Amino acid sequence: MVSLKDRLTEILIKNKLISQEQLSKSLEEQKRKGGTLSEVIIGLKFIKESDLISVLSEGLNFPLIDLKRFKLDPEIVKRIPRDIA
Repeated sequence: MVSLKDRLTEILIKNKLISQEQLSKSLEEQKRKGGTLSEVIIGLKFIKESDLISVLSEGLNFPLIDLKRFKLDPEIVKRIPRDIA
């Protein structure tokens, strides 16, 4: 099974959102500082977070849902662990 990290790199390179050089630099930075590859790529300003979300949504076949359109019950929101939200 292909890892999410491998799938992410495949999607970004295939869609020409980052270059192979930028990917290599991102992977080096990730090894040095830690964090997710997505966070590193955004932190290095190789891609905007909104562009990353859009391409991943399309590439992974997950619909993009804007939660701002929904009214959420505050009591339900409190039940979602912060690290998952």
